[in-house]
Amino acid sequence: MDSHVADPAGVDSDACYRALLARDARFDGRFFACVRTTGIYCRPICPSRTPKRDNVIFVASADAAESAGFRPCRRCRPETAPRLGAWLGTKASVGRAIALIEAGALDSGDVEDLAARLGMGEALDLFTGTTRVAAALKRAGAHVTAVDVARYSEVFAKARIETDAGAVDGTELDAALAHLQALPGRAGYVTETFCVRSRYFQPFNGARIDAIRDAIEREYRHSPLYPVLLTSLIEAADRVDSTTGLQMAYVKQWAARSHKPLELRRPALIAGRGRALRADACHAVAGLGRVDLAYLDPPYNQHRYFTNYHVWETLVAWDAPEHYGVACKRMDSRDPATKSVFNRKREMPGALGALVAAIDAEVVLLSYNDESWLDLAELVELCAVRGDVAVLASEGRRYVGAQIGIHNPSGGRVGTVSHLRNVEYLLVAGASDAVAAVAAEAVAAGEALGRGGLDVVDLHHVAGPGGT
Repeated sequence: MDSHVADPAGVDSDACYRALLARDARFDGRFFACVRTTGIYCRPICPSRTPKRDNVIFVASADAAESAGFRPCRRCRPETAPRLGAWLGTKASVGRAIALIEAGALDSGDVEDLAARLGMGEALDLFTGTTRVAAALKRAGAHVTAVDVARYSEVFAKARIETDAGAVDGTELDAALAHLQALPGRAGYVTETFCVRSRYFQPFNGARIDAIRDAIEREYRHSPLYPVLLTSLIEAADRVDSTTGLQMAYVKQWAARSHKPLELRRPALIAGRGRALRADACHAVAGLGRVDLAYLDPPYNQHRYFTNYHVWETLVAWDAPEHYGVACKRMDSRDPATKSVFNRKREMPGALGALVAAIDAEVVLLSYNDESWLDLAELVELCAVRGDVAVLASEGRRYVGAQIGIHNPSGGRVGTVSHLRNVEYLLVAGASDAVAAVAAEAVAAGEALGRGGLDVVDLHHVAGPGGT
């Protein structure tokens, strides 16, 4: 254990210690507390006695804690904390702006009060993906409806949004995970397709995935634990894959993590109820009813989430599909039915405009960036139908593939990546008072968490529905 390690840059240690004192569940997975005197690292929600301030440092990940020589606490099991890895989607602007929901006003520590002030009773995440934002809204006390067309997204939403953590029998869940973990590997579709014909997983882990996935389908298909166990398996597979985060390709040499054995862990479940809906956002929106806050993070361009995470789609469907190409993508990736209107340049602006206008919500949050088909002025105009529009922006590193660069089939680097950073936008649209409150809280909460860089770059007052 390196007892001399210091709090890393970007972590506000005082804010973290206040959250640790309060055992604030909103910060679970956002940081870890490393106790110098015991060599143990914990989650913010650990029931153990809080260490003295001088005896604790804070890190942003469990990996950082273990790299410094700290051991996981046996009471709070920090290795099972919510994981926010690269493949879950960075959502850089929302990760900061959503602080108004996850962190609230740090001085009061009362997220329910903030939720009430911002009207957070009913929330909607229309392109929920891996449910990162939907889960944050649920932790804030909102009743969340999570919508997406992907099978893997529906499973995540059923586990994290629809499932009430308080209603899950922990003993039964642990027994199921232990049973599945003990199964010997048995090579099947995953091993042949994603380990032999391609290199997403080491073969010994592929065989484990095959055996566990077969058992989940055979033994738990009609159990309420089904989506929870599937989520655990996908998270475990993600921890040992050999990609840069997306499944459009795999790395030439085996990633270091791919050598680790597959390990099932409890997914991070959240108390309270919600709703998971597998549907096209444009078709579903009319029947979803009134919400206080709606969050939209649609595809920005031609790249589709269906193919970005086709391995997870296959793990959930468990249909042994025919595949094509070096990446072994599902054959139905070529089916027009799996393509979204938001991936078509000519149709996307009209579809997004109609969707923003159709949502029955007090406040709409639209996440976009400067690499999309619409520029910022067009996005503001599109949102202005709802009233005032505040534009929050932050600059950050582009996706990991851009950092690595472009390579030919022999592994040689070719071409030049045009830029390594981009600007993430969060547009807040609605009535004047609500827009001003959300924008102000987002910036203030981000600064309180030591996550500066999120700024209100523009505020448009529009005379119209909800405007002034």
